[in-house]
Amino acid sequence: MRKVMFGVAVAAAMVAPAIAHADDTKGSLGVHYNNLDPSGSGHIDQYGIDAAVSHDFSNGWTVQGDGVSDRLHLSGASLGVGYEAVSAGVRNGQYAAYGFVGLSDLSGSSATNVGLGGQWFSNNIVLDGSVGYSDFDNTDAHVTQIGVDGAYFFNDNLSVAAEYGHTHFDTSGADNDANIYGVSGSYRLASSPVTFSLGYDRVDSDTSDGNVWRIGASWDFGTGSLHERATTGPSWSGARNLYDQTIRTVF
Repeated sequence: MRKVMFGVAVAAAMVAPAIAHADDTKGSLGVHYNNLDPSGSGHIDQYGIDAAVSHDFSNGWTVQGDGVSDRLHLSGASLGVGYEAVSAGVRNGQYAAYGFVGLSDLSGSSATNVGLGGQWFSNNIVLDGSVGYSDFDNTDAHVTQIGVDGAYFFNDNLSVAAEYGHTHFDTSGADNDANIYGVSGSYRLASSPVTFSLGYDRVDSDTSDGNVWRIGASWDFGTGSLHERATTGPSWSGARNLYDQTIRTVF
């Protein structure tokens, strides 16, 4: 089911420019690589593809679909992980508010995800916040997550961001709390739909600490700049934050 839904999301992102008005439908298709280096164990290579598409309706409502399909390589093993989600809410020139539902799969452990998120915009600052909850179907495990981040735009195509997240992982009575601090930068090539990003996270948890380096590239459609994508495109990051921070806490 996860692979089918993600395939639909990727296909929609690829064909939407040809079938929808650019002012109403916007999206991105990207690739990424993360290097997770938890203390006391070997590093983990995480790489995959991501896709997102959003549509603005004339009544002020917006719907977004997004997902990730990843491979994790650790200790000689290769694991498949990923998520897909649908978000719905309202957005204007100053703020956005939305809720999301979705599914995720962590190497055979499936979870149902729900959450809320919001954004606030100014001329060169975009603030994001979200809360999320995962219920793993075939194990007695739950994840509760909160995240906030802020991006400063030096110009429409160059930004730096800082973020904080807290994740509580509860399984069979054993708790693990993690605080995640991150910085990142993004640059979109002039007169091009291609964006490059680079980031670093520090993970401090009850069981282990670690560092995460991440790099990515995306192809965007329907938006003319990085700032436009962050304020009017598929920029609702609540489901992605829940997924990313769960990976950093569990692995």
